[in-house]
Amino acid sequence: MKKTTLYLLLIIGIICTSNFPQYKYSNQCLRVIRTIPIGVFYDDSSKLIIRKDTINLFSFGELRIIQLQPMVQFETNLNVKNSSPFFVFKQNENKGKYFFKETDSSFLMLKVDSLLFSNGLNTDKYILPDTLNWSLISAEKDKNFYETVDKYIYKGSMDPTVPDTISFYFKNASFESVFGLSKSLNQMKKSSLYKITLHYKQSNRVPLREFVYEFEQSLIEDKNFFKGYRFLDLL
Repeated sequence: MKKTTLYLLLIIGIICTSNFPQYKYSNQCLRVIRTIPIGVFYDDSSKLIIRKDTINLFSFGELRIIQLQPMVQFETNLNVKNSSPFFVFKQNENKGKYFFKETDSSFLMLKVDSLLFSNGLNTDKYILPDTLNWSLISAEKDKNFYETVDKYIYKGSMDPTVPDTISFYFKNASFESVFGLSKSLNQMKKSSLYKITLHYKQSNRVPLREFVYEFEQSLIEDKNFFKGYRFLDLL
């Protein structure tokens, strides 16, 4: 179960497409958001800081550009400007170029699988909770069968590192096939997993927590969105 929880905690991202002269333009975007409650403890009290992380993935034909999570200033919980690394690779190639920030002209060559795995973007690593420690307590569908919610409750030994409830949200929508929350679950359910929630009960000084991982479709309105990214001239 701890391995399953680790995979859940790794999941993050945004998937988008926009404008390059050498690739067909598309303004379709898929935003994947990770909402994480972080406990802050004092001598006689505690509180939660809610942090939202994203990874941006842009698709242009066979080209994939991943904008990784920028540095975060802990005191303000705000992103540090111009601190997002970028990773660029072509579909079906095993290595890509890693830029430490958008204005870099130098890069490192990294393995695609390693980069995807370390950022929770390897869709073949995620599975359902095991039946030994988890029970499916509900599988609800809306009246139009557009969305399904499967809810699992933990029945194993008490462990503060394990959520007491996990919910999986599926919908009849087509997301980017290269990235996703779980390719195997999408195939099994014949729909797209677009959201996961993990609920943790209150434990000692740690308050009730909810982790959320969600895909959100949107559009890029500005066709000049990438013109300020110097590293694109090196592709």
